[in-house]
Amino acid sequence: MIAKLNGNQSNFSSQIKADIKKTFWELESWNPNSLWVLSNTMEIYDFDDLEGLVNSVFHKFNDFDDYDDEVIKLLATITLNYLEICLSQDNINEQEVNRTKNYLNKLPSTSTVAFEKVKGNYFLALHHSDYKIAEKIKKILS
Repeated sequence: MIAKLNGNQSNFSSQIKADIKKTFWELESWNPNSLWVLSNTMEIYDFDDLEGLVNSVFHKFNDFDDYDDEVIKLLATITLNYLEICLSQDNINEQEVNRTKNYLNKLPSTSTVAFEKVKGNYFLALHHSDYKIAEKIKKILS
């Protein structure tokens, strides 16, 4: 976490990265702690590895009435982080962008995740060159 706050995730040794990644592949089920760790370590993954993890989360957590605000917030954070990562790829995978957009839109419209949903829509507006909408959203967020 300190490395993330200092912008030093790239300084993690390959062994530390491998240990973190191994932890997720050995998970028997997702829980709030593992979701929190994923939301804070997504930047260390290669896109292909991250795609599998995130799709596992999207598949597992789809009936939002079953989860409390803490889990919903973690899901929204993971979704927003993943959207940013999808859009930062040299070759953007539009299928993953759409899957992520759909998941973001399915998240409950509550104050708990309002920021993540609005910011995600801002990124999507920019991605689709809808600068008028992006500017409106930017004003709302300012």
